Amino acid sequence: MELIPVSLNGVYSEVHPTALANHKSLGWRECEKQDQSEDPEGAKKASVAELREALTAKGIEIPEGAKKAELQALLDGAK
Repeated sequence: MELIPVSLNGVYSEVHPTALANHKSLGWRECEKQDQSEDPEGAKKASVAELREALTAKGIEIPEGAKKAELQALLDGAK
């Protein structure tokens, strides 16, 4: 089954079709598929707020006092 590309405040993700309605209810919008083979150095860096929002949308608990690198690692591990 093919995943559906979605974005929220500059954060890109791909979700299973059965999760699309949940993501849309949280403000995610369908978007164009992005090439994930892009060099991470050339990719747009997400802000702490964007990372927190993406983690919350995925239902991932955010540890109190988590730093930006920790948030990014949690998000990367969820993909």
